[in-house]
Amino acid sequence: MPLPPGAAERGHILSQPWPWRHTVTHAVMLGRALRERDVAEAVGQVVRLAVAGPGSAVGRYPEGNTGRA
Repeated sequence: MPLPPGAAERGHILSQPWPWRHTVTHAVMLGRALRERDVAEAVGQVVRLAVAGPGSAVGRYPEGNTGRA
């Protein structure tokens, strides 16, 4: 069942301090981009998947950012 509009973005904002949760949120966003066939968003989420966990682990992430590409 898909998430309601804006749920992933709100989840992203809340998950940023925790590496695993932050990464999972980007995986959810990638899945949505693929379902919607949004190539630019999918590419952006692949990049974010690579940096979300490490960024959160060292405390470097843009607070309040919705996580969209």
